[in-house]
Amino acid sequence: MEKFALITEHVIEQFDVARKIKGVQVTERDLAKWGIEKAKSLNLSSFKASQSWIARIKKKIRCSSRKITKYYSGKSYLDIVKIQESAEEFVEIAKAEIEKFEPRLIFNTDQSGVNYVPISNRSLSYVGEK
Repeated sequence: MEKFALITEHVIEQFDVARKIKGVQVTERDLAKWGIEKAKSLNLSSFKASQSWIARIKKKIRCSSRKITKYYSGKSYLDIVKIQESAEEFVEIAKAEIEKFEPRLIFNTDQSGVNYVPISNRSLSYVGEK
């Protein structure tokens, strides 16, 4: 099987897995990332996850971009006791780590609102899926 076909097959498999997990948002950026990662593993430096390549993948798997109207939070399924235990453990570890630094080097960032990953209100889903 040619390397480009292997990349396409890998991306389709990743998309299928991601779509089966409720609440997982899949974007065109994810398709590109999966393709680039597979290309690197195959030592295919000429691969580019272009818009036309992404469009061909979307057409092949019959998916389109949809606006997200409901957000699913896995937090509602977590056990409150586990959350409390985890929080207490974190506080103890943080206190021990903070003592290693001068106070002038410590910043309070608990309300900074920094997002490491841009959040989109769109996700890819199969055509006809609700």
